Amino acid sequence: MGRVERIKLSGIREILDYAKEFKDVIALNFGEPDFPTPKKICEAAKRAIDEGYINTMM
Repeated sequence: MGRVERIKLSGIREILDYAKEFKDVIALNFGEPDFPTPKKICEAAKRAIDEGYINTMM
C-alpha cells in the first residue's frame, strides 16, 4: 500500500460522503456565491476587525 492510500479521510469528508446517501440534503459547504456580499455584512465585518474581534478568523 502506498503512502497516499494510507491517508485517512478527514471528518468533514466522511460527513459529506454520508450526506450523499440522502436525497434531500442541500450542501452548503463548497463554492462561491453568484452574488455580492451584502453591504451590511461587509460593514459589520469591518467593524468587528476594527474592534479587535479577530481571534477566530480562518
